[in-house]
Amino acid sequence: MNHARKVAAHWFVPGDLAPQSGIYEVMHNNCPSRELQMIFVAGQRLPPCPRCRSQVRFQLQRAIPHISQDRDFKG
Repeated sequence: MNHARKVAAHWFVPGDLAPQSGIYEVMHNNCPSRELQMIFVAGQRLPPCPRCRSQVRFQLQRAIPHISQDRDFKG
C-alpha cells in the first residue's frame, strides 16, 4: 500500500508537523483565500491561514521527496 494514500485519509491542522514531504490540499472554512495547495517538507509545522487562522485544514495529496532527502544531493 502506498503510504501517501494511507496518510491522505487524515486531515491535519495548523501546528501539526507534516508527516511527509509533498503537496497538501488546503481546505478553508468560509475563507476567501485562494491557497488550495501548498508544498511542505516532512517535519515542517503546518501554518495557520493569515485570514481564517485555525479554521484551515491540510491533507497530503501527493508524497514527493524533498531534495534534501535524496542521496544524490547530500554533501
